[in-house]
Amino acid sequence: VSTYNSFANAIFRDNAILVGREGDGAVLGEAGAWQLARATVTRSRDSRLPELDKNLDPVTNAVLGLSRAIAENLVDPEAVRLFAQRFAAVGELPPGGRGAYAAVDGMVSAVAALDTLVDLVGEYDAAKLARSAVEYSDQVALALRILHKQPPVAAELRDRYRVVLLDEYQDTSVVQTQLLAELFDGHPVMAVGDPNQSIYGWRGASASNLEQFAAQFGAVGAAYPLSTSWRNGHRILDAANALGAPLSLVARVPVEKLTPAPTASE
Repeated sequence: VSTYNSFANAIFRDNAILVGREGDGAVLGEAGAWQLARATVTRSRDSRLPELDKNLDPVTNAVLGLSRAIAENLVDPEAVRLFAQRFAAVGELPPGGRGAYAAVDGMVSAVAALDTLVDLVGEYDAAKLARSAVEYSDQVALALRILHKQPPVAAELRDRYRVVLLDEYQDTSVVQTQLLAELFDGHPVMAVGDPNQSIYGWRGASASNLEQFAAQFGAVGAAYPLSTSWRNGHRILDAANALGAPLSLVARVPVEKLTPAPTASE
């Protein structure tokens, strides 16, 4: 029993040498990661930094956020750079009848900063590698890289875990889902999730994961509703169902109304 990240971290640490890493390196907490990113920005000699027109701390936060987003969504940094270059063309469009649009200009300026930030992220990642350190956002991506490089690792894990249960599946990230699917495609897998409790966008969580669960794991899945609440009374569930009703209009995965247990109080 483990969290998704600790499971991925175990794969990484047991096989780190396969991707040129140290398995016993430190896992950077929030403070440690921020200090290292700040030191990276401080040491940088990138002549474009003054053009960002930002103080040190906002740039540090931007480097950390971009680094984690790249890792958690398996994005090629060069694709981010290309996106920034293409988005700049928006600023060249004719403004139309009412003149310039300040909000659009602001977006163009913000996205343009990605070109510089991508290079700073590269420097930050190099600093982590030099210290044999990883962040939580790195663990799953590194585990996935190991599976791609050494398929027998996946075969051994499938043999070890013959039945797989996944909890809070609505909050798995893109990279977590890809790791699990590559490991246990065609395996006996059950996931529990509730789209009404989702925190999509947090650490790369994807709204499509519950909807695509069966396809991701190579099976025609069966769904089992868990609609009886064994901890709440009637009035609380009435309120919960009223609050959740608008979500059903846009939900990709249908959710039944919550019903009270036979012993529920008012």
